Amino acid sequence: MTRDNDTQLTSFFEAATEHAPRPSDELMARILADAAQAQSDMFSSQMPAARTSRLSGILGVLGGWGALAGLATATVAGVWIGFAEPGGLGDYTNLILPSSGYGVTDLMPGIDSYLLEDGV
Repeated sequence: MTRDNDTQLTSFFEAATEHAPRPSDELMARILADAAQAQSDMFSSQMPAARTSRLSGILGVLGGWGALAGLATATVAGVWIGFAEPGGLGDYTNLILPSSGYGVTDLMPGIDSYLLEDGV
């Protein structure tokens, strides 16, 4: 777009905002009356809150039984994968990091590696 087109569009938008239609006072009064009626209906029809158990409260926060089942499944799968390491995992690690020379124990330092540093 050129600058001429931009200035023409700007003048059109300014003209449209200057002569924007305004709702009548009668229309606004009817809208506000309908809103007040809907608000009073909403508050008058509410029942007092029923007492709920802790389990149903936790289920409500988590998203229900389906979400709890998904969390339980993910937990069991994580424990299973962590306990019984898949046999081919080392092969994939060697493919990704072929020349690293680091072992699993090198990536998890113990207190000995901190004590061997200079200045301690």
